[in-house]
Amino acid sequence: MLIIILLLLALGALIMASASYPTALDESGDGLAYLKKHLFFMAIGGFFMLVASYVPYTWFKRWAAFAAYGVAVVLLLAVLVVGFSASGAQRWIGLGFITAQPSEFAKTAVV
Repeated sequence: MLIIILLLLALGALIMASASYPTALDESGDGLAYLKKHLFFMAIGGFFMLVASYVPYTWFKRWAAFAAYGVAVVLLLAVLVVGFSASGAQRWIGLGFITAQPSEFAKTAVV
């Protein structure tokens, strides 16, 4: 499973780099700017995947749904306080280096 995940990540990075090279070159002068950002987020995801692999599955079975729902509610409430508007509706949260739309996470958490 790990090999399949790594192959999919490598293929995705390759496709993303080849598709975004001209745009990144025009915008920042560095054709690999989007690839570097993508690799950074892949590393963050890999870290969380490693951490999650050490958590016993019984914890996920018992508490993950409640934790996801709680985080979703907190993020949705945070939009009211620190959210910003896009196209006339306040639905985004700026986290410095990334912007997020908490409603997308909430959809998954509710299910």
